[in-house]
Amino acid sequence: MHYSVSEASGHIRIIILNKRGIACQVRATTIDAEALAGDDYEKFDDIVAFEDGQKQSYIDIKINDDDNWEPDEDFFVQLYECISCLALRSPN
Repeated sequence: MHYSVSEASGHIRIIILNKRGIACQVRATTIDAEALAGDDYEKFDDIVAFEDGQKQSYIDIKINDDDNWEPDEDFFVQLYECISCLALRSPN
């Protein structure tokens, strides 16, 4: 998925889908490309938790505005370590 936002907007909201609708969690982290964490946006690295039946959630990433003209710059959001909450429950 590709999102585009101007610096003046202040943030970008990224939608994360849980197509199966089961209770689970996934870690989301930003990865620099041309846009650099701390300069162009604020780094995000946290766990997004879904309750049973919840099909979507979101993360907000702060975009830093400055007075300098810059060409379009990219960064990436990686989702990993998806864990079903069923796997976290004790068998007893």
